[in-house]
Amino acid sequence: MLSGCGANKTPPHSASHQPLAVAGNKLSSARSIGLSARSTAASSEASAPAAQGEISPSTLPEVWVTRWVDYSSKYGVGYILSDGSIGVYFNDSTKIILGPSGTRFDYITRRTQDKPETRTTHAFEDYPEELRKKVTLLRHFKNYMLTDSLEKKDGATMGESGLPLVRPSNCPLPRDATQGTQQLYIKKWMRNKHAILFQLCNKIVQVVFLDGTELVLSSKAHMVTYIDKKRQRSTYPLSGALDVPCPELGKRLRYTKDILVNLLCGRPAAKTGGPLEKES
Repeated sequence: MLSGCGANKTPPHSASHQPLAVAGNKLSSARSIGLSARSTAASSEASAPAAQGEISPSTLPEVWVTRWVDYSSKYGVGYILSDGSIGVYFNDSTKIILGPSGTRFDYITRRTQDKPETRTTHAFEDYPEELRKKVTLLRHFKNYMLTDSLEKKDGATMGESGLPLVRPSNCPLPRDATQGTQQLYIKKWMRNKHAILFQLCNKIVQVVFLDGTELVLSSKAHMVTYIDKKRQRSTYPLSGALDVPCPELGKRLRYTKDILVNLLCGRPAAKTGGPLEKES
């Protein structure tokens, strides 16, 4: 339970952060609109048990983190996305993401005041020597996370999303990013005593609370997906989510908004994925 969330916040540090601001602004705007017909329909659809393979794609986020291992005490955070990609956010704020086919990966450097972020693509079996250590770590994270059950390692914490892993029959199989598109990856992350938060490069914000509840906010689809303690899933328009007659959802939305606001204000956190870079 998130008791005393307002008094015990341990928000992370950051500077100007546009993608996170979008989600935060959506939560605080349009309070007078109320629930739309889309919200009511989506909520009803989500609460009704769906047969396996019949999950409506409209009630699921575009992509989300399905499994992760926080080994930032030594190396970083490894994760698997719902599209089948596997990545690592390293402690030095560099990132690596392996496409669903397992044949190619992208490496993203850390953005600094002197150097912009750069992104390069390499074959998983043929890459520059300077990336050998990080590719080796990616292999270790990959092998570890793809096991049926995660054995606890010293200094590592792990978790899984409550969103279903069943792929609807009308959804295409995961594939590597095609020409003109780029593989999605975790751009920022933070963890405190209440939750772990992931921000993807496509502006999706996912918050998994330690009590088993979960939020996924999509500024692109303008939707919020909520999983309650009974693992029931509901989807609402982002602008009207704070008006939903569900105290637990409202509490978590406000707490998430506080985290996002404090990321913008650059206040310290219990644990983050390295120094948060400035966003233009």
